[in-house]
Amino acid sequence: METRILKLIDFEKVDTLLEGFNKTTGFVTAILDLEGNVLSKSGWRQVCTEFHRANPETAKKCSISDTELSGKMAEGEKFYSYKCLNGLIDVVVPLVINGTHIANLFTGQFFFEEPKLVFFKKQANKYGFDEKKYLEALTEVPVVSKEKVDVAIDFLLNMTTIISEMTLGKLEQTELYHEIEEREEMMRSSQSVAHICSYSTNLIESDLNKSSWVCSPEFYKIFGIDQSYPHTIEGWAGFIHPDYREKMIAYHASVIKKKKSFNHEYKIIRINDGAERWVQGTGELEFDEKGQPIRMHGAIQDITERKQMEETLRDSEEKYRILVENQTDLIVKVDNQGKILYASPSYCEMFGSTEEELLGKKFLPLVHEEDQKATELAMKELHLPPYTAYIEQRALTKKGWVWLAWSDTAILDKDGKVKEIIGVGRNITERKQTEEALHRIEWMLSKKTTAVKSDQMPLYGDLSELNTNGLILDAVGKNVLEDILIDSLSLLETSSAIYEKNGDYALGIFASGWCRFLDQASRQLCNTNNNKEAMDCGQWLCHESCWKEASLPAMTSGQPVDIECQGGIHLYAVPIVAGKEVIGAINFGYGDPPQDQQKLSDIAKKYKVPLDELLKKAKEYESRPTYIIEMAKERLQVSANLIGEIISRKTTEKEILKLNQELERRVVKRTSQLEASNKELEAFSYSVSHDLRAPLRHINGYVDLLNEKFRADLPEKAQYYLTTVTDAARQMGTLIDELLQFSRTGRKEVRKVKIEMNALVKEVLESVNHDIGKREVTWKVEELPQVFGDYPLLKQVWANLLDNAVKYTRNTQKAEISIGFFEEEKDFVFYVRDNGVGFDMKYAHKLFGVFQRLHSRAEFEGTGIGLANVQRIIHKHNGRVWAEAETGKGAVFNFSLPKPA
Repeated sequence: METRILKLIDFEKVDTLLEGFNKTTGFVTAILDLEGNVLSKSGWRQVCTEFHRANPETAKKCSISDTELSGKMAEGEKFYSYKCLNGLIDVVVPLVINGTHIANLFTGQFFFEEPKLVFFKKQANKYGFDEKKYLEALTEVPVVSKEKVDVAIDFLLNMTTIISEMTLGKLEQTELYHEIEEREEMMRSSQSVAHICSYSTNLIESDLNKSSWVCSPEFYKIFGIDQSYPHTIEGWAGFIHPDYREKMIAYHASVIKKKKSFNHEYKIIRINDGAERWVQGTGELEFDEKGQPIRMHGAIQDITERKQMEETLRDSEEKYRILVENQTDLIVKVDNQGKILYASPSYCEMFGSTEEELLGKKFLPLVHEEDQKATELAMKELHLPPYTAYIEQRALTKKGWVWLAWSDTAILDKDGKVKEIIGVGRNITERKQTEEALHRIEWMLSKKTTAVKSDQMPLYGDLSELNTNGLILDAVGKNVLEDILIDSLSLLETSSAIYEKNGDYALGIFASGWCRFLDQASRQLCNTNNNKEAMDCGQWLCHESCWKEASLPAMTSGQPVDIECQGGIHLYAVPIVAGKEVIGAINFGYGDPPQDQQKLSDIAKKYKVPLDELLKKAKEYESRPTYIIEMAKERLQVSANLIGEIISRKTTEKEILKLNQELERRVVKRTSQLEASNKELEAFSYSVSHDLRAPLRHINGYVDLLNEKFRADLPEKAQYYLTTVTDAARQMGTLIDELLQFSRTGRKEVRKVKIEMNALVKEVLESVNHDIGKREVTWKVEELPQVFGDYPLLKQVWANLLDNAVKYTRNTQKAEISIGFFEEEKDFVFYVRDNGVGFDMKYAHKLFGVFQRLHSRAEFEGTGIGLANVQRIIHKHNGRVWAEAETGKGAVFNFSLPKPA
């Protein structure tokens, strides 16, 4: 430290000061470091330089003097005067800089009084000095007063203060310079490590593009440029990525205009290697006295790695999100109070709630009551090493109660306390069901053989003999009912009974073990051999529990009833429903006999049985697992449903039998009515064909006589009237014939045979062509498939359709008629297409009605019955008929026939 400070002393200035002091006072001076090395001196006496310090022995005395003086300075003296061993007076003043004693300022080589020459002559003689020269040198040593010395010392003290302050200032300047250098180096290093640089831009308001900037060295590394790169706003825009360039230039301008801070992330392309990087620029504006921005100072940081990490994090979060959202396992996070902080989509789906609805709610209330204590214990385990727990529990979901297996892990805070718990759950309902099924099989395989039916029959007889209702007993049968009860007792070995609606036994109490013992005992309490009297006495305790306390309430409520019976176990009763009516009940006993000595004693007193024998029966009872009891309850419900279904079917069979009888009666009546109607229709047809034709013949005959005898005498108008009457009579005859044909077609039985449709169409065409005369008609006939049908009836269909096609193409210059077919899944569809007058499709629904016409008789002759007949024939063949047309562009008539099987 001292050496470093000594190097900071400006000895040129110090030497000047010392020379001035010497010339002013005549005192010689020297600055020596603490080891005695001369750092600076001025005006030293010849007696010292050439004699005292030149001779080894006297020089040793000088060193002793120096040491003595330095020692006093080390003691903290402001100055110290001392007569050296060589006889001269020396004074020392400490040189202290920044509290550190680093050197001593010596002055002296004077006398306070005239020197004694004898001493110095002896000294010259002793050390071999040239006495003459030695004494001449001695005369140069001044004699000064103490007052003058005090003034000189004050001056020296001030001088040391000046030297100290000069050096201290230089020291502080040096340290400041070093600190600045260190800070600059630290900044350069930190900027390099953080990939951040600083900049300062002078802003030219009139033209921002002329603004220039200066920057720290890291700027060049970030943007891949050197100092020759244009330090302008345009240069800054040059390394911005093209996708961001216009946006950032506009943003920079808006910052200046709106006088706000610059803070933006943008992409760049590094100039030296073309690498794409991300940076974040920040900046604050400096304003002049008018409030106008004149400079922007800021920093730019390369955030590429951060961006990549963010992208990686986003990818990771996305993958995690996809993983969690598609995870079939349930994931839930709760705080240390058990309140839900997070629930996965699978968890929300399981419980039929949204995450928002679940957040903040306690996890425990969703757990089955029987599993809550175990769950609480598991939660406590999570607060102890190793801060994990496993629990299997039932939870209430939107699908009901399911089994869930949870693997829970606690998350600790910095103090080692649990702050959160993450649970991963899995639906193990199927596994539990499988385990339960295996337990059932295991129990069923290992259980004792059930007593046979004869062992379960009560000693007091069959109570069903008193049944006055008989609905269940008669409909199901005693044997089936016995099998149903035996099925329950094979699992439980307790008791079972079936009741009619009025309380009669459809099947009396079957019992074994504990129940058989108490049933027989309570029956004996009635003191009668008559079962009817026993049931009415109120002392038959097992009957009272079985009927009044369990089965009757089940029938009344229409719901299963579960009670504790007077014999200390439970009774489960289920109503029997047929249709919507409760018609009876079925029950069984279940559960372990009491183990409490007092309760057994109370039962023994109530039933009047020996306690030791009751204890023996209780010990003999084989306890049933819960799932066996639940299975038995399910079977009992199935049995009740089975009995109800049997009775419903029996009732339905009776009703169906009654309905069938009524239906047969109605069929006979309707058949008779139909036969009478057919006879009336045949009589009407004969009347039409015979009675109506006679007047027509008279009309035609008399018109012919008038024409033959009086036509020449009749005026022209009368002749026209006779012609009109003749045409009307002829039309009437035709209409009667076709109406009769339509009636016969409806009554005619269809007799199907295999028909070559091409041969049938050819036969009809020959007849049609004969009636065409000289008209030119182009026929296009496809090869048609075979069908099964009534030949005469289908011939009538083709005849009607082809006649219509010829008739309605009468006014067409080149008539074309096509005959063809196409296939559907189950039918052949035949068609007749023409290019005649067509019709408006909005009237298509009238086509196949009797007497319906779409054209007047003046345009086209006809009665309007032909297409109605076609439809009737095709319907009798299980087909359908329809038409498509457009006015002036022809029509196509379609009919379908089933394909041959």
